[in-house]
Amino acid sequence: MQSRDLFNDQVSDGISIGRATYWDPSVAFHTFGVEEIIIGRYCSIAANAVLMAGGEHYYNTVSTWPFDNFLQGQANPTRTYCVKGPLVIGSDVWIGRNALIGAGVQIGHGAVIGAGAVVKKDVPPYAIVVGNPARVLKFRFSDPEIEALLEIAWWEWAAEDVIARSEWFYRPINDFIREFGLRSMDA
Repeated sequence: MQSRDLFNDQVSDGISIGRATYWDPSVAFHTFGVEEIIIGRYCSIAANAVLMAGGEHYYNTVSTWPFDNFLQGQANPTRTYCVKGPLVIGSDVWIGRNALIGAGVQIGHGAVIGAGAVVKKDVPPYAIVVGNPARVLKFRFSDPEIEALLEIAWWEWAAEDVIARSEWFYRPINDFIREFGLRSMDA
């Protein structure tokens, strides 16, 4: 597995990856033109996943072939390729083996992308999506629990705090929320 350290986010060639995110060496990060891939912290990306930002062809023209590229030497012709915006993956996201995530998609914090899923639309926080096209199967937690976890935003904690509190991540969700919920931290 390719791994990032626990203390530093990484930025390189149109790809931003949050600290502690790891991925299999077979993962394909595809950026094209000005579009970028932004991945949060503490994500897990399994083998053969494909993360795409850009390079999608228009299909409503006479041909989908990139005439501007090959005949006119234009590197990023907007007449051939759709610009959909960045692919943004929240923190604490698990992407399963052979998943494909397209340009312009936003994946919410805590989501799970099932093995082989083809994701072309946004995914809500803590949703579990499966299939081609991907659809929400269920949510990992109840609405109040999701709201509390999003307020806590533990992935924004200092790395030292995450390390010191690592045992809390294996306790029941309600214990974690009681201990670290914003209301309890303000008291």
